[in-house]
Amino acid sequence: MRATTIQEVLVAFRLSGVAGLFLMCAATANASLVTNGSFESPGFAGSHLIVLPGDPSITGWTIAGDGRDIVLHHAPDVGNATGNPTFNFAQDGDYYLDLSGTGSPHATIYQDLTTVVNTSYKLSFYIGATNENAPAPTINVQLDGTSSLLNTTLTPSAPGTNIIWTLQTFNFVADSTTTRLSFCGTSALDDNASFVDNVSVEVVPEPASLLAVSAGLAALSRRRRR
Repeated sequence: MRATTIQEVLVAFRLSGVAGLFLMCAATANASLVTNGSFESPGFAGSHLIVLPGDPSITGWTIAGDGRDIVLHHAPDVGNATGNPTFNFAQDGDYYLDLSGTGSPHATIYQDLTTVVNTSYKLSFYIGATNENAPAPTINVQLDGTSSLLNTTLTPSAPGTNIIWTLQTFNFVADSTTTRLSFCGTSALDDNASFVDNVSVEVVPEPASLLAVSAGLAALSRRRRR
């Protein structure tokens, strides 16, 4: 077997660094801008937690407005506590958001994201409901920079044995260095039909960037084969 020369070791080291750079760039492009998007903080042992406007308990998020409150549900304990199995389970982790709170009017929960002007982003999250009330347009989501980038009200799916979590995605182009993402319930009561979980905002890679990464990795592969 031929011994590996010092020069070959150095070349391999440089190539591994290039590969690491490409992978790091790809990972950065897919990193979510949202803090605590699955509402796992704060963690608690009970079935639910009522959070009033001004309370900073939900890490990364602000509760505001003239509404009464926001509720965090803990799954699967909440199903056992109420006898209603359709409260189970969270889409991601152990907790999810209930925008209906304990009744109308509903508070607003929002987070200010650091964005780059003229950069494309993808907002994604899941919505759901219990079988306590018929699903209706109960979940309002907004994105606001210098102008309104999104303002729509969504209807969750009727549940089966458990909550049917439905993925929602929206693309937008930032027009400010700060973009506010906000959610609010729109029903007239505490209907448990406005659940939100696993919120994410990610950069949409430009085609040229994807091509550069692909070309770099292809060149790296050819170099290693030689």
